[in-house]
Amino acid sequence: MRFSPKAKKSSKIREIVMNPVLCAVHLLKCSVWLRQQEILESVNTHRKTAVKACHASGKTFVAAIAVLWWLITRPNGIVVTTAPTWLQVERVLWGEIHSAVTRAAYKFPRPSATKLELGPNRYAIGISTNEAVRFQGFHGDVLIIIDEAPGVSPEIYEAIASISAGGDCRILALGNPVIASGPFYDIFTENRENWNLITISAFDTPNLAGLTPESLLELPDHELDLNPYPYLTTRRWVKEKYKEWGPVHPLWESRVLGNFPTQSEDALFALTWSRRNYGREARGISMLASM
Repeated sequence: MRFSPKAKKSSKIREIVMNPVLCAVHLLKCSVWLRQQEILESVNTHRKTAVKACHASGKTFVAAIAVLWWLITRPNGIVVTTAPTWLQVERVLWGEIHSAVTRAAYKFPRPSATKLELGPNRYAIGISTNEAVRFQGFHGDVLIIIDEAPGVSPEIYEAIASISAGGDCRILALGNPVIASGPFYDIFTENRENWNLITISAFDTPNLAGLTPESLLELPDHELDLNPYPYLTTRRWVKEKYKEWGPVHPLWESRVLGNFPTQSEDALFALTWSRRNYGREARGISMLASM
């Protein structure tokens, strides 16, 4: 069977649109590196994806791309985004969404501060996490994005789980692993079943690809500023933090290697925190987790 040039072109366009990485590059006009591609592909193929990442890894940027891809590909697609504080919802993730809409070749309607509406049942919305009841009523093709996930309370995770009971529901949880306790930590430990888990170290990013801490320390000063992605973690910052913290400090583990801090005398967040104390203390450090 032969296909007309028009049919072939339509098939090619559909292939680009339905593939989140190709959509990001060709339709949303974004450059996505390897780990970002992995996150987008995971949202496409897994119901639950969790990403623990180093400082300035581009995780929020790729979450914004996932929002737009979901809306493009689902006629009745809904995206619910959240973070520990309203400021994080409005300024961080939705700041990235606004930038991505402006850059895209796809003609999106102009979004409000925290809502992008393509139709009555096709929209993305940002809500804060102060009331679990606000997560009720979303059904169908729903993508839920939890940004700065370590600071989100257990009650909100429970409310989100109820949304995923029916329809095609996907969850993308992202954060810096600064809290070695709580629901986000549990996803990577005792509750890891059914989640696709991704870790981003600073040494995975394009700016430090191929380097080790030892080889980074040996670089001449002028090469520390050779960063093809200057908005991601830089060589100079990682070297400075190695000298400041050392390779066994919990902040090096979480901020640079993208791992939860292990138990030690000077650990920033002890592993022995109880679940009872988690909600109160997590709220107190949610802004730290967004740095």
